[in-house]
Amino acid sequence: MTNSISTKGITVILLVAFISSLLLPASSSSASGSDIDLDIKTVIDGIIISIEHPYYVDLYESMPIRIVFKNIGSVEYQERITFDIVNWSLDTLATFYDGYFTLKPGEERAYNTSYIPTVSGYQWIHVKVSFLDEEVEGWSSFYVYPKTKASEVSEPSLGEGVVGPSEPEIGIPVMKLNYTERVDVSKGQSYLIYLMVENMGARFGNVSLDNIIFFAKSIGIPFSVVPDRIHKLEPNGTGFFLITLNVPAKIDAGEYALDFTVMSDETQKKGKIYITVKELPIKEEIWRTIQNYLFIIERLKLEIRQASSEGANVSIAERYLNESIINVNDAIDFYNIEDYDGAKKRLVTARGNLERCVLELALARADLFRITLPAYVTILLIVLVIIAVTTALFFIYVRRRKKKRETKQKQRAS
Repeated sequence: MTNSISTKGITVILLVAFISSLLLPASSSSASGSDIDLDIKTVIDGIIISIEHPYYVDLYESMPIRIVFKNIGSVEYQERITFDIVNWSLDTLATFYDGYFTLKPGEERAYNTSYIPTVSGYQWIHVKVSFLDEEVEGWSSFYVYPKTKASEVSEPSLGEGVVGPSEPEIGIPVMKLNYTERVDVSKGQSYLIYLMVENMGARFGNVSLDNIIFFAKSIGIPFSVVPDRIHKLEPNGTGFFLITLNVPAKIDAGEYALDFTVMSDETQKKGKIYITVKELPIKEEIWRTIQNYLFIIERLKLEIRQASSEGANVSIAERYLNESIINVNDAIDFYNIEDYDGAKKRLVTARGNLERCVLELALARADLFRITLPAYVTILLIVLVIIAVTTALFFIYVRRRKKKRETKQKQRAS
């Protein structure tokens, strides 16, 4: 028994020694002094931390703009911040350039400047930051109020012999439409168009606009519109329609025109959108859609903020907007890795959430104009109805009795 145990023990010891002899050279060679090689991956990345500015500004008044960018990569690089001020049609109103600055990993660059708007209405800030071979983008928006009194500002002259557009007479309701007049779409694509309706009544007379609807003739491209109506627009108020173009897969390439009319109880305004159907590469189609949705998201952020300040309950609209932002960000991630099918699916979901956001925001604003009677007024109305019904029944009873009496008297006389 003892010899057997000793033999087994010796066998185990020899086996361990053999395995150790095989491992030790490799271990010692891999851990020898300065021969250690660490594979650290180089990360080139940056992020726009903030785009700071007033959300509302008066015409011809200076507004400060501050843009903060941060190097969140692992290498040092030179960056440059640029941005454009654009209008509804994406026409550039102004362009700003920062200098080139070197940022180490974790460092930030703040670009401070100012802008003096020379046209009123909604405007957007389109920021681009370039570094090495990379570029990141960001959007923000603001509203420029028109001056209501000629004495408040000296507007630039139109030049000798140039006549500006005449303003409507005081008290006449005026509707202004803002939208993109030309869009390029692919066959089989769904495309969103944002149409803003503005009541200029505060400038030309305090007249509200009621029951505003969008009407357009069919052009061979199916479309849908949300909401179905804007309940009411107070003077200087804004509302919007979101038009979804569903371009058929089998349609001739070329230009189509969507003629439409926006009508209210008080006035109406006509417009036209030119739609060019062409064969766009999938990469370009998705990138255009992403940019369009980012543009609409910024517009909706401003509308939700305004509606909330008016007292509307915008919680449901905010939820759908936040979900659309997540969808678009996911689409951007898929686009960057060239997974265009994945990006397309996320954009379809984003479109649905944007449509629901617009619908819920319109409902929230409509609730502001619904009249809720206090409890005592409701009770008073019920009492008045009861009194009116009782009085009517009493008069009917008196008339019938009088008629019966007269009939009896006639019978006795005969």
